[in-house]
Amino acid sequence: MPSLDELCPPYGRRPAISLQLAPWAPAPLALAPVVLLVDYTAARPNGVALPLVFTVAAPSSPTLVRRLIRRTAPSALSFTPREGGRHLVRVGELAHNQWWGSLLVIVAGDPPELD
Repeated sequence: MPSLDELCPPYGRRPAISLQLAPWAPAPLALAPVVLLVDYTAARPNGVALPLVFTVAAPSSPTLVRRLIRRTAPSALSFTPREGGRHLVRVGELAHNQWWGSLLVIVAGDPPELD
C-alpha cells in the first residue's frame, strides 16, 4: 500500500515554472501580441509532465483564454490581449506534481467599453 508521501509528495503543488516577458519584445500593448519566456529549471530533475494548461485572465471576466498544451513544453508563449489593464498569466501541469508559474502583466491600452 502506498504511503502518504508517495501519493502527495511534499514538493508538489509549488511554483516551479518561471514566466517572464521576453526582453526583446515590445512593451505589452492591447491588441498586440505579448511574448513570454517559460523556464522549467526549478522542475528538475524530472521536469514537467504534459499536458500543461495556459490561462490568461483579463480585467473583464468574459475574456478568459485557456489553452491545453499536449505535445511539448514550450520555451515561449504568446497571447494577444483585447484590452488594457492587469492580466494574470498562468502555466501549470494539469496533473503529475501540479507545478505551476504565474506572472502579472500590465497591458497599456483602454479598458473595454461596456454596453
